[in-house]
Amino acid sequence: MSSKRPNPNPSNLTSKLHTNLLRLTQITSTPTGLDATLATICYTCLLLHTHLRSKPPALKTLYTTFEDHRILTRLLGLLPLYASIAEARQTQHRDPIVKTLLYASLAAGTAFQALENVAVLVQRGVLRGRKWREWEGWCWVVSCRFWLGQLVLEIGRLARVRQLGWREELGAEGLEGKGEEREGGEVWSGRGQVEVQSARLARKWWREVYLTAASVPLAMHWSFEEERSPVSEVLFAGMGLISGLIGLQDAWDEAAV
Repeated sequence: MSSKRPNPNPSNLTSKLHTNLLRLTQITSTPTGLDATLATICYTCLLLHTHLRSKPPALKTLYTTFEDHRILTRLLGLLPLYASIAEARQTQHRDPIVKTLLYASLAAGTAFQALENVAVLVQRGVLRGRKWREWEGWCWVVSCRFWLGQLVLEIGRLARVRQLGWREELGAEGLEGKGEEREGGEVWSGRGQVEVQSARLARKWWREVYLTAASVPLAMHWSFEEERSPVSEVLFAGMGLISGLIGLQDAWDEAAV
């Protein structure tokens, strides 16, 4: 019996490459997917730069280029925030604590994005004048402090959601005791629906926890003048890469073709 492994079929490899390229194209056509892709690339470059002895300047330059592009693409970031606020207003929240934390998080996110936009426009020379230049550094630092506050509020919201056992998302009290008929006459109890949806939400919850926790060191780093940051470059690059990979994985799963 031959122990040789069969050679991969070139047509299968080509088909898989074609599918993955279409998927990547779909990912980068959305603001969230593009940001996650750029974050993964730029923080990979920075992490390599911090670990290589020769410290090739091209990697640091590439990181800066991609990071600048990410910031520029966020100039329209107030639009998805508006959509999130509108969605939150239309959603009936059963728990007042979750509702308060959600609105506070959205308010902090709006302040972050607005101040960052001002800083970018001053940096690019759109907003001119001595007064604007004097406020530029303040806008950069304070915007990231609002971002840090948003992350802290999000951690609080996630903790409360976990404490409630997903009832806020599921409306579990309305599902229990009800049945749903499936194919073949099988009846699936409302409690069964809650259990399956709870498992799905638990996986989503953990991903949001990891993403939020990985973003905290990034916000802390930018909340100080660069020379005063308590976050090391290695930790900064590593956490940035983790947050980018989590976002990229989410976008990849959503873009299944």
